[in-house]
Amino acid sequence: KAWTIACKRGDSTFQPASSFMCSLHFTEEDYERDLMHELLNLPIRKKIKKGVVPTLI
Repeated sequence: KAWTIACKRGDSTFQPASSFMCSLHFTEEDYERDLMHELLNLPIRKKIKKGVVPTLI
């Protein structure tokens, strides 16, 4: 529900479970850190923390 409100999509065709949003809509604090990849200098795939909704719309 929070994602529907944040994305300003109230229509019945909006499917949050299968939708994507680019990283520009989230702050750095919204992502989990992957220390192993950071320390080993490996490519990092950003993962959003549980419960976070897009705030930079």
